[in-house]
Amino acid sequence: MPERVTVIGGGPAGSLAALAALDAGAPVQIFEKSRLPRHKVCGEFLSPEAGPLFARFGLLPGFLELRPARVTEARIRLGRTTKSWRLKHPAFGISRYALDRWLLDQAIARGAELIPEPAGGMHERTVVAHGRRGCAPKGSRLFGFKAHFAGVPNDRIELLFAPGLYIGINRIEGGVINVCGLVAESLFKSFGFDPEKLTGAHFAGEMPAGERVLDWLITGPLVHGPAFEQTDGPLTYRAGDALGFIDPFTGSGMLDAMCTGALAGRAAAFGSAPSAYARDCRRMLANQYRAAAVLRKSIANGMAGLLAPFVPGRALFQVTRPSI
Repeated sequence: MPERVTVIGGGPAGSLAALAALDAGAPVQIFEKSRLPRHKVCGEFLSPEAGPLFARFGLLPGFLELRPARVTEARIRLGRTTKSWRLKHPAFGISRYALDRWLLDQAIARGAELIPEPAGGMHERTVVAHGRRGCAPKGSRLFGFKAHFAGVPNDRIELLFAPGLYIGINRIEGGVINVCGLVAESLFKSFGFDPEKLTGAHFAGEMPAGERVLDWLITGPLVHGPAFEQTDGPLTYRAGDALGFIDPFTGSGMLDAMCTGALAGRAAAFGSAPSAYARDCRRMLANQYRAAAVLRKSIANGMAGLLAPFVPGRALFQVTRPSI
């Protein structure tokens, strides 16, 4: 029987790590110091690939019982160009408030032990699925923000770009609209770190018309990019945000967290070399991160606005998917 696996963090990455380790026959302890459920800054968009991932662990029927919003269309506004297209397969809109608690409950129901306190140092066979990597100089940092609004339901995700800023708008469960964005520190500071003023100045005509039903949440600083090298310990595996932060405009952050969590949980259960786990993560995510970095730079230097009329929206979506 595989040895015990310790999971630090009970979010989507940690819960999938626990489920994968349990599936491999390992006992699991999850350390989660925060009280769930809780709201977190997140695009709350689950890529179509999440369905097969849930099905692999026998979770799909239960997930659908949460009544996530179906997302079948995408719209991008970049400069003077607007692109719309139908997704090849439906995606999902689901709040972190609902998803995190449900995934953690599934891991507990299958035998994981939840310890509601910080982990006391590293253990043998540890999955680190809590915290973010990296830092940036003050003044050049990025901050995320989100709020929920009442609105007219639709099946579309919208991505709206302005210099130093972009936001995503999509429906989640219960007909609520999630608005989530990423902004450069200098721009955010010029609006007094107030998302209401910021979004009103740049996207007033695009924001949901309904009442705000969740106060603005702000998080940061955020640093793009993965850290594939696993340096915490001989049998320690980083997953989710602890492994890397992908540009939110890809819409694959939650999917990446769950996929790396599942890989990490299985690697921990069998005591695989962290270097082998890192190779698997690189194989799955490297092309996606490269494509996102190119898109980010082209948006920042204005080239994206010039090229956008000639690039199909579906192609932009496809190149930012993980290789799973």
